[in-house]
Amino acid sequence: ISKKVLQCSKVMFNPINQYINLFWPSDSRLSKDLQVRYRVLLYFHFYSLLVMTYSIVKWSKADYFTLVYSSAFGFIVILGCSLLVKLKVSPLIAANMTMLGTYPHGMNMIFSLGGLNSAHIYWLPALVCIAYLLANRKSGIFWFCVALASLCALIYFDRADIVIWNQFEFTEAQKRLDTYSGYLLPLIII
Repeated sequence: ISKKVLQCSKVMFNPINQYINLFWPSDSRLSKDLQVRYRVLLYFHFYSLLVMTYSIVKWSKADYFTLVYSSAFGFIVILGCSLLVKLKVSPLIAANMTMLGTYPHGMNMIFSLGGLNSAHIYWLPALVCIAYLLANRKSGIFWFCVALASLCALIYFDRADIVIWNQFEFTEAQKRLDTYSGYLLPLIII
């Protein structure tokens, strides 16, 4: 088998590379820094789309449409952010738009699935870390402040016995799966 066929097969069977190539700007005269930033964004977008797809399927099967809608919103925004990369929009704008698409779903999971006791609570620090990695220090500080305000609201609602959302009632099997996915996915994504 020729080297060209092997290289072609590696690209064909690597969905991450296919996704990056699909949304890669056509102008090949990008600075090294811009190439790295766009590649990191598209890499994160690929995995975010997997997480959002998993969430859409999982919560559709459970008939909990509050989480289906927020994950569908995130899915659409992330695809739009990948298009921003293709159009060579500033990586800072694309990164913050990415956060704008992922943050509401992360918070919706926390509020809907147990509040302070949610297995998804680690999405708060994970999303702050992601903001620092994808954007810059100022954006990271901004998203830290958003997360801090969200956490303070969550603590206040918990202490005041205020229910914002109806909590999803898990079966034992659903709770086990949710515990694993809630604790592991934020760590895997980072």
